[in-house]
Amino acid sequence: MYGAESVISEVEIYVLNLDRRPDRLKRLESALTSRNLKFNRVVAVDGSTEPAVESEMELLTPGERAIWSSHQKALSDFLKSESKHALILEDDAHLANSPISSESLSKWLSAMEKLSLSMLQVGFISQLYKLSKPRGLLDLALAFRANRIVHQRSLATRIVLGEFRAGAHAYIVNRPLAKELVGANIPTVLAADNFFESLARQDSNNRFGRLFTSAIEQESRVHGSKALDSDA
Repeated sequence: MYGAESVISEVEIYVLNLDRRPDRLKRLESALTSRNLKFNRVVAVDGSTEPAVESEMELLTPGERAIWSSHQKALSDFLKSESKHALILEDDAHLANSPISSESLSKWLSAMEKLSLSMLQVGFISQLYKLSKPRGLLDLALAFRANRIVHQRSLATRIVLGEFRAGAHAYIVNRPLAKELVGANIPTVLAADNFFESLARQDSNNRFGRLFTSAIEQESRVHGSKALDSDA
């Protein structure tokens, strides 16, 4: 198991942040530094300055394309480091009530090692998957039926294999997969979370998983807002 003290050298934390959103950076900086976690800021690509694509085949907004470009920048920066894993956070990740700490990172990395996971989604938009909603109930039933829910008792962590849910605002990726992701989905035809969801279900060379319960919510969804606040 990764030790809580040594985990800092095993994982780099990257925060995707727009120049015009210093408020978000300040909020995340406060949350991370209070937990003694250092991070690297990645200047996010600003979708509001990206040109629209005039094509009937274009299904993405400039903001969605910009978000994927921002993730590409973070992955490229990660590969310049010596760390084995990267925790990538979008700046609308809500950490106020999150259990994120060196101890939780240690558990998540240990679970990834035990289950041979290339990517672990630690945050998703949980309100979309409430059991009171058909989508949430169906997902849970299918996961149980396929025996994809793994309980790591020694780590007090439950993980669902082969899934990536809506929200690419918080995930851990290892170095080999990061190398494969750089340059992938270019030109961008899928939004970040849709691309990862597709890989989780179809990529036979890498193993994906998500926490059974989201540990990091998306800021705009915490209070039940229906509008995505990607602001890219």
